Amino acid sequence: MFEGEDGNPPTAPQIKLINFSIGDPFRPFHHNISTWAKLIDWLSYRYNVLFIISAGNKVDDIVLDIPEADFDQTSAADVQIATLRKMIEGNFDRKILTPAESINSITVGSSHHDSHGPFNFPQRKNLITSPFLLSPISRIGFGYNNSIKPEILMAGGRHLYRKHIRQTDPEKTHLKIETGESIVHPPGNLAAMPGAPGDMQKVGYLTGTSNAAALTSNLGAKLYEMLLELNEELPNDQKIPERYFTVILKALLVHGSSWGEAQEIITQIIRTLPGISPQTVKRNIYPYLGYGTVDSEKILYCTDHRVTLIGFGELTTRTGQDAHTYSFPLPPSLGTVNIDKRLAISLAWISPLNFKTAQYRKAHLFFDNLENNGHLALSRNSHDFKLGRKGTVQHDVLTGEYADVFQDGDTINIKVSCREDASGLSRQESIKYALTVTLEIRENVHTMIYEEIRLRLQQRIRERI
Repeated sequence: MFEGEDGNPPTAPQIKLINFSIGDPFRPFHHNISTWAKLIDWLSYRYNVLFIISAGNKVDDIVLDIPEADFDQTSAADVQIATLRKMIEGNFDRKILTPAESINSITVGSSHHDSHGPFNFPQRKNLITSPFLLSPISRIGFGYNNSIKPEILMAGGRHLYRKHIRQTDPEKTHLKIETGESIVHPPGNLAAMPGAPGDMQKVGYLTGTSNAAALTSNLGAKLYEMLLELNEELPNDQKIPERYFTVILKALLVHGSSWGEAQEIITQIIRTLPGISPQTVKRNIYPYLGYGTVDSEKILYCTDHRVTLIGFGELTTRTGQDAHTYSFPLPPSLGTVNIDKRLAISLAWISPLNFKTAQYRKAHLFFDNLENNGHLALSRNSHDFKLGRKGTVQHDVLTGEYADVFQDGDTINIKVSCREDASGLSRQESIKYALTVTLEIRENVHTMIYEEIRLRLQQRIRERI
């Protein structure tokens, strides 16, 4: 793909994304990074390409702590809680499959969601009702050195169960997982399937993390086209060099993720577990949600009430070249009213590696905590800021609701820094990165922040020219 062979040119040197939906069912990840993952990490850095890897599936029956005689009368919310509790209790046997621990890749878990509506088969049981929650068949993290894996959840279809014919314990309900390569009836992700010879119309409903990874790759392709269209509109001196596309895509794919309603649902269970303090609740949510479920609309489109800015560059560990500061212009209208607002920041890079040390990742890039930024009153209700620095994607979400005190022309400054992690990072070696920042407010207000920010950015560009 990237290097010619036998005198022939490379076949696809322009490729930025590679979908990899293969996992080793005999090697769930627990501690030591695999040779397979190391190879993918090296290829990512060597050829500036992003691998999108499925987290792997756990296709097993499930036994819930609900009496079989009461199961059909149990509310959907209680069945969901019982299912999540059983998944959390058995988390050791649900770890992501090698090579999903690769640190330079994006690992994708499956959210329990698809585009189909209700189904009319009462013998088929849907155990999870929230589209923000992971599927009962999706595997969980952490990744290497407690990095966040999977980073995101994407809609992998609702996988259903049936009550087992033989119930051996009256105090429990044994549910048998539906199996088979495809299901004739929904729910699930509708996909092309092999048919009879000459049949080009065969389809079936599939579920799992391979579907979720494929949909993530599809979103990545749309974002790539968006970057190409953006470059066509920009003047020559402002175009995005194509060598930064990979890290920009990596940042954008994570940027639209959030925990949503799943945070409170899982928190209710985790708080009751032994050894969990209030300070570690968020940390224990990450294996099941990563950074959250992706909302593609938030990264594909801006609106009057939502604006996304993209920054990119290269950093080294040399003094004076180890940090960049970005200034996000604040819309004056936010300083006059109490209004719900949300600030999302994502930083992504691809790190060189040191295979001889446990730290492994040579380059550590990070942005500073914006909770006390001096202008916007923001708080962090989700995510753990320190844990987000473990891998090669840092994602943070801050919210606020009060009128802020600042003047027209004030900015939020976001500093991106680079330092050596594992030994061996040359001071001359530059690390490409991308930073994405989104500010949004409620849609049902008259304030239109997009135009305010756009005008202030144009003024600053003219001043620099």
